[in-house]
Amino acid sequence: MPRPVSHRAGEAAIGVALLALGAFAIAHAWPMPVGTWSLPGPRIFPSALGALLALVAGGLLARAIRAGRSGAMVAFGHRDVAITLAVLVGVAFAFTRLGAAPSFALMLFALLWPLARLAWWQAAIAAIVGAGSAWIVFVEMLGVQLPRGPF
Repeated sequence: MPRPVSHRAGEAAIGVALLALGAFAIAHAWPMPVGTWSLPGPRIFPSALGALLALVAGGLLARAIRAGRSGAMVAFGHRDVAITLAVLVGVAFAFTRLGAAPSFALMLFALLWPLARLAWWQAAIAAIVGAGSAWIVFVEMLGVQLPRGPF
């Protein structure tokens, strides 16, 4: 259930969360090879995203500090956000155990059925088509190695 908080506190909370996520991405990318200008290594993308998140977080925190006392209230906490976060955490655990295609299909179904308010069979068809399309693009066309799982 959404809980009302001040606009300033909500913005500061999001800024802190984004700053922590950016620092996490940079810290976990650091051991990876950086590569060269002509052939960038795997460290480049997560480091750039982490730095961008940290930059946005700094802007949010600075704006929250400068805002002073604000009487505006916002709702903090939302059903759709909670569902999305729970599904993403579930996919992170299921990805290597079930394989990429079943994980993608389950993720899409779990997001489409409650959030898009599709009938369960429409969400299932869209999830299967989406997972199959992702598999074709990443594995067949781009040659990315994704976990096949026990199936």
